[in-house]
Amino acid sequence: MNFEKRMYDIAKEIMSNKDLKDHGFEHVKRVVNYGKRIILEEKINKTHHLDILAALYFHDIGRVDDSKDDEHGIRSAEIFKQEIHQLFPFLDLKTILFTVNNHQNYEPELGGYPVVSNYKTNSDINILVPEVMWDADRLDLPRIQKFKGNIDPNYLHTNFAKKFANTKEHLKMYE
Repeated sequence: MNFEKRMYDIAKEIMSNKDLKDHGFEHVKRVVNYGKRIILEEKINKTHHLDILAALYFHDIGRVDDSKDDEHGIRSAEIFKQEIHQLFPFLDLKTILFTVNNHQNYEPELGGYPVVSNYKTNSDINILVPEVMWDADRLDLPRIQKFKGNIDPNYLHTNFAKKFANTKEHLKMYE
């Protein structure tokens, strides 16, 4: 069974607001592509791929507003937990909920930059999932004019994302 195709179809169908310009399904597709590139460049073990893909596809399904929607991570995590996880029961629910719930939270409990190490996590969270998902999401920030060429590498986790952000290759797709 092609689990990624199922995730794609479900995410496209279940998006809370299908009319979003900056956070709609086109954004989700770009984030997934960045995530796949990070997986490839960072040589991430295949055992983590489906959890990462789930976080990538479902991170914005609860978003209702393009401008300000501070609760969309919480809503997206709840939708995943209540409606989607049962379709993919083999996925790491705790890790995906942490990843999706906190991806838009820029004020970590431990202070500092919003990177995984500044959040209270426990040992049963696979930190690769939020690291890849958050980096992939942040690499798509140039879709919003004020972020073109202005992604702060302190907000990124992976070596690939830190090197790739703001390069000509990266920004070319936003011209």
